[in-house]
Amino acid sequence: MNSEPAFEVQNLSVRLGQQVILQDLQASFPAGQLCAILGANGTGKSTLLKSLLGWLKPAQGSIQLLGQPLQLYARRERAQTLAYLDQTQILPEDLSVQQLTSLGRPQVGKWLWGILPHPLDSTRPEDEEAVAWAMHRTDTFRFKDRLVGELSGGEKQRVLLARALAARPKVLLLDEPTNHMDIAYQADLIRLLKREVEKGLTVVLVVHDLNLAALADHITLMQGGKVIQQGTAAETLTTEMVQKTYGVRVEVLTHQGRQVVILRE
Repeated sequence: MNSEPAFEVQNLSVRLGQQVILQDLQASFPAGQLCAILGANGTGKSTLLKSLLGWLKPAQGSIQLLGQPLQLYARRERAQTLAYLDQTQILPEDLSVQQLTSLGRPQVGKWLWGILPHPLDSTRPEDEEAVAWAMHRTDTFRFKDRLVGELSGGEKQRVLLARALAARPKVLLLDEPTNHMDIAYQADLIRLLKREVEKGLTVVLVVHDLNLAALADHITLMQGGKVIQQGTAAETLTTEMVQKTYGVRVEVLTHQGRQVVILRE
């Protein structure tokens, strides 16, 4: 396993308007692991994720990505290193699964801006290979010719993951990817992500479900714009830490080697 962190965050402060969202935040996210970020609403989880993506300019502090300052990455290099799975965008329903997946490739994605006439007109052999690989990894190749508008919610989830993987990133970030998904789709997504982590991908995701987060290799607990604890599920999902993070009474049990969080009245 890579000993160098995927992200190293030092003294990070982020303001949105006049409001301080993150303040003197310290965090480290290990490479080659599934990392979950937890915390109550409004505690800065999504702001931290957007900062890791380089979308927000910090008021102070630094972020290192794989040992190099994030701001020193050229736009193309950053796009080849980091991928983001966006659950909220409106998908073009008249594209095929293969066409939508191909948009994860930087060259093919130029079609969105009118630079290329069609997402598959100017593909290079390496693009075609990466797109096919991503569809096989997510079990979407078997319906590659179907239109996006014909897919179920779970199938769309897989295609979005395939598009992200098509960029062949080293790090994948997701913001609440399991929202509005039933438990079967949630388990399916985590299984797919863990399989990619076993192949060397680093995954950082914001998630609400504590018991789903317990499946992660590394957990970050946030409160009031700061990180209050990082570590394994056994180290972070304790009764004391969960109650401190969320301000509710819980009981944390260990079942088959995993933490199980039960809400108490």
